[in-house]
Amino acid sequence: MSISTWTWDLYVSHINATIGTFGPLTLSTALKMYPVNQSTPEFQLTSMASDIRANCPNDVMSFYAAATFTSPVYRYVVTSSPSVPVHPVGIPFPARYSFHMWDVFAYFGFIPDYITNPTMDDLAWQRNVQQEVMSFVKKGRPFSAWRPYPEATALLSHVTTTSSGYNPAQCEFWLQNGFFSYGWIN
Repeated sequence: MSISTWTWDLYVSHINATIGTFGPLTLSTALKMYPVNQSTPEFQLTSMASDIRANCPNDVMSFYAAATFTSPVYRYVVTSSPSVPVHPVGIPFPARYSFHMWDVFAYFGFIPDYITNPTMDDLAWQRNVQQEVMSFVKKGRPFSAWRPYPEATALLSHVTTTSSGYNPAQCEFWLQNGFFSYGWIN
């Protein structure tokens, strides 16, 4: 069964079977951070998995890079979602939310290859990514008012906004409870 058709009961059952193995406190905290009846089960599960596997480890990597390198470090999170579910390479279900490499698809102009009739937001997303990357190439800094990490994390969508962090409470919990070892950088 595709995650895009899950019910909240299936979501809770899956979280119990996976995160619940780490104990009742971890389970209850996970369900508070990624609660039922907010958005969709697919969004909550992919957000949790993304935080554990990529977002939170990227914070750690960015922190150490910023503390070590003399050049500025810029950190971003993709918050854009495709206007319709897409079937990117390697994802076993149609992606309705941001996914790994969505920014690469935008940068190289592949959005129309995956969305037959892209919306204005899809195309604005693509233009924004291209504008930000090309500014780095030409000027060594982003186009927008995006500050280096750890001062700011850019939230990339059809426009670029910044935040002091992305899901900081969730990242603190996952990292303090041993989930860093599940991150992609390990």
